[in-house]
Amino acid sequence: MLHLDNRIIYLLGTLILLFIYICVFIARKDLRKIMFISSTVILPFGPLTEIFFFKDYWFPPSFLEIHILGIRVLPEDIFYAFTAPILGGFLYFLIFNIKLNGTITNIKFFLLKFYTLAFGFMVLFTGITLITEMNSIFSCVVSACIISIVILYKRRDLIKTFLKTAIIAAFITFVAYYLCLLIFGNTYLYSVWLLNPKIYGLYFLGVGIPLTEVMFSLFVFPFVGVLILFSTNLKQQTPPWSPTAKAVVP
Repeated sequence: MLHLDNRIIYLLGTLILLFIYICVFIARKDLRKIMFISSTVILPFGPLTEIFFFKDYWFPPSFLEIHILGIRVLPEDIFYAFTAPILGGFLYFLIFNIKLNGTITNIKFFLLKFYTLAFGFMVLFTGITLITEMNSIFSCVVSACIISIVILYKRRDLIKTFLKTAIIAAFITFVAYYLCLLIFGNTYLYSVWLLNPKIYGLYFLGVGIPLTEVMFSLFVFPFVGVLILFSTNLKQQTPPWSPTAKAVVP
């Protein structure tokens, strides 16, 4: 079992995500534009949501933290917000090499639709957290579900994409946490996690996995994916292995 300084573990995790993001960015030329633009517009929501998460969900230490108008901002949060939502939201497209039938053409239209729904998410997230005193991780998931329902009602073709992304994201998160905790142990998790692991954790083969993280991946990552697709009006191409794909006649 490896033992690292607690201040480096979160940074190490986000740097690994950044490395994966760069590899995907290089490999998937068809997704580069939508990845970079989406990552940029999502980035501010990382530090903003952490205002609540730091109070009741987790409080990770860091070598470098900046306080802006009383808000604790970590470089790790910036790395995470830039990479994780896009990687998680497009997992289905990445793993099965699914392509989109175009790219972002009207940036202003995209930003208008994206920030309108993102603003709705933040209003719900903030309101539910403050009014009901629900833990922020649960109010985040509830808010993501509500906006997702609105999107899927308008774009029912995205329902399968949402469900497939949710299953893949939750499974990968479960496996990733299991392997990381198996290697590094639970000491770091229990020192930064503000929830009771006996209630919100699942012990699997001797390793306590935080179910809230799996739940976050199950609902929030596919929400980000369909939010981007809805805001861009893009649809996926029919993969050649799909039964609905047309046969190519030579």
